Amino acid sequence: MSISDPIPLKFELSSVADDSQYHIHSRTEILSILRRLLERNEQAALYYDEGNHAILTLVLEVRASQDQLVLDCSANEPSNRHVELSNKLVFISSLDNVKIQFVIPHIQRIEFEGKCAFVVTLPSSLLRLQRREYYRLTTPNLKPLTCTIPMPGREHTEVSIINISAGGVAIIGYKGELNLLLNEVYHNCVITLPDVGAVHVNIQVKATFDITMKNNVVKKRAGCKFVDMAGHTQTLIQRYIMKLELDRKASLKS
Repeated sequence: MSISDPIPLKFELSSVADDSQYHIHSRTEILSILRRLLERNEQAALYYDEGNHAILTLVLEVRASQDQLVLDCSANEPSNRHVELSNKLVFISSLDNVKIQFVIPHIQRIEFEGKCAFVVTLPSSLLRLQRREYYRLTTPNLKPLTCTIPMPGREHTEVSIINISAGGVAIIGYKGELNLLLNEVYHNCVITLPDVGAVHVNIQVKATFDITMKNNVVKKRAGCKFVDMAGHTQTLIQRYIMKLELDRKASLKS
């Protein structure tokens, strides 16, 4: 799994409680969403430690009759142990650019088809959220985006961009390589947009957390907001996003 692989949308830290209209309570609809995650083999994240760490996971089985959901384990055993001992976990994935999120109060380790897995109770409600200000487009693997960040007192750091919107980016790099300070603004970062050109942006770090990849490598992810963006820069980013979305829709039709 490369650092440009899509990662589920970030943990919705602040607005879940205010988004009751986006919560799904219908058991039939919840089962339908979970089964689509299973059928599409959609990557997901399982957050623990108050959202500061996560493992990557997949839905392995939906057991409607037993009111259970089976999830994949991590290759990192210490991370699995942290997950197992957690009193509160948050599952996050996405379907068609719509965030799917629900809370898991209890999790249990089991063996599934001869391998380590987790079993949880089916959620009684889940958040399905797509609002324009949160809409972010996953960047393509064939033409991955990078962001070069000037770091005070050291060489510039180049990291991968895993999704982008008119308001910000999510970036990922190896732990130890990506050491960004929360709420700090990093000026004059360079993003090269394929077929559009290079843009200079200022980014403010809004959230950071560790993710244990399937290959057991721990990486650092950061959600960043664009600040003081010039009008022409925003136009170029929006042009790139529109092109990416058109290409995505065309590939679905082919």
